[in-house]
Parts: sequence; structure tokens; C-alpha cells
Amino acid sequence: MVESEKNLGIIGSSAYANDLRDNIRNVAQGDFPVMVLGPSGTGKELVSCAIHDCSPRKDNKLAVVNCAAIPRNLEENEFFGHVKGSFTGALDNKLGLLSSSHNSTLFLDEVGDISLEMQAKLLRFLDSGEYMPIGSSTLKRSDTRVVCATNKNLEQMVQEGGFREDLYYRLKGVVINTLALSEHPEDIPELVRFFIRRVKRNDTPKKIDDEAMGILTSYSWPGNIRELKYAIDVICMTNIGADIIKRNMLYPTIKIRRKTDVNVNAPVKPYMTHKSEVVKDFDRYYFAKLLVQFGGNVSKSAQAAGMYRANLTKKLNELGISAKDFKST
Repeated sequence: MVESEKNLGIIGSSAYANDLRDNIRNVAQGDFPVMVLGPSGTGKELVSCAIHDCSPRKDNKLAVVNCAAIPRNLEENEFFGHVKGSFTGALDNKLGLLSSSHNSTLFLDEVGDISLEMQAKLLRFLDSGEYMPIGSSTLKRSDTRVVCATNKNLEQMVQEGGFREDLYYRLKGVVINTLALSEHPEDIPELVRFFIRRVKRNDTPKKIDDEAMGILTSYSWPGNIRELKYAIDVICMTNIGADIIKRNMLYPTIKIRRKTDVNVNAPVKPYMTHKSEVVKDFDRYYFAKLLVQFGGNVSKSAQAAGMYRANLTKKLNELGISAKDFKST
């Protein structure tokens, strides 16, 4: 998402966005661990990547791992690697994350999901810089800077015994907090225009009118910046051929609940006609959102929707939606 070295990929001109960029530049120069805390969808991974890109380690590839996605029985192998023959199926040596992030940065996303056993081993590495691959009798060293992120309350997890207190304070070298989008809504217009530009089709809307922008700015965005991005993708991809995003294009991507949004002078349609139109609007929004999320992959979209692939394909044809159009978003 990096648009220039100046903004570090942090889109916005609010005091929060400016302070966030300053904090990133300041902490990037050190080697101490950094903990990025904040609600889901607020750009914690983006902040972590920006720290690496501003650091003296930027010429080496950033290593990223989603701790929540690692099965418990594979954690040690994932972090430390193994030597050939150390267990059944170990046909070759494997480099772990600590080896691949030597002289670089290791970003631990969802660090609160690491098991207690692995937490103890990670703490030993942070204290000594040494680790031992599975099946090896030789200690190895890695000069790795650790940056972690979570939307969990680690202090509460420490009190409840779900996270080691010593590891918590070891990782908490410097804390950077990301805010919910509702706490800096002045950045929404800039984010909206940025996401519109990122839709890689020439026949989708490239502008938004003031009324539609006002609605987007006043919306609460419980899913934060991630939800805003998906909303703009869906709005653009379901209005191919339009030049400007207008108010009527926002429904049902976001729910408008104010009395002023009801046109009392509009003619009342027959119940079944109106219901059919509303259901069709919802279907277009729902399936477009799925296709945006899974990059146009019909099989994954069908699985997420709990549908057979053939039924989803039939539904898309009925709605006039082509999955191919979503592969470039």
C-alpha cells in the first residue's frame, strides 16, 4: 500500500496519521522489540512493514508470520527449523523463521495466539539471540529484530495465565497504538480517494460526489480501514461503467439508518416487487464482497458462503456478475 516514502503508506493528514508516521520513523532506527496494538483492521501489519522499511535492515526481506495460523505441533519447526532426519518426513534441512530473518525483521502477527510452550522458547531466543533447530545439537545465532502485533488484551491474558508476563515485558520494548477509524474520521475522504484509485479497471468510477462522501465520512466503520477498503472495492466493482460514485450506489454496502435517508415522496412499489429488488441488491453486494475478498476465486467464495460451486456460478450469472472482473481488484 506504500504510495511514497513520504507517507510510509499511512494514508491521511490528521494529527493521528502524522504522529503515527513520526513514531514509526523514530522507533525504526533502534533494534529493540516493538509491539503494535489496536483494533482489527486498523493497519497494524502496515505499521510493522513501515518500521522495517525505515530501518537499517530494510535491504533484507521482512519475515512475516501469522501466529494464529500455525498449528501447535508445528510451532517449533516453523520458528527454529529442523535438520535432515530429525523426524519422519524430514528429508532435508529446513530453515526456520529465525534463520530467514537474520539481519532483518520478524513480524509476529497475532502474537497472543502463540502457545505457552513456544512462548518460553521464544523468550530464551530474545534473551540470548540463540536457538537450536529440531534434531540439532548445535546452537545457532540470529540477529533478528522482532515486531509483533495483536488486537488482544495481553495484560489481561497475563493476569489469566494465557500469556507469559516475562515475554510480555520483553516484547513491549516500545508500544505503538493504532486507532479505530471512527477516532480519526477526517482521514476517510483521503482513504476513499486512495482506494478508488487502486481499483485496477478503467471502467469503474474514478470519483465520488460530495453527498456520497459525506455519508461515508459519517459512517461508524466498525471494521475500520479494512472494511472501508472492501466497501470501496465492492461499490466500484458493482457499478462498472459509472463515472462517479453517488449516494444510491452505497446501498447496501453500508447501511443508512437516518430518517432523512427515506424519500417519503417516492412512489410506493408493490410489496413483492420492492422485496425482489432489495433481495437482488443484497445478493449483488454479498457475492461481490465475497469475490473481492477472495480475488475472484469462485471455489473459495462458494466455500465461504456455504454453497455448492455450481449454485454460486448460477447465481452470479443471474446477477450478471463475472468473477473474472474481480481478479484484478
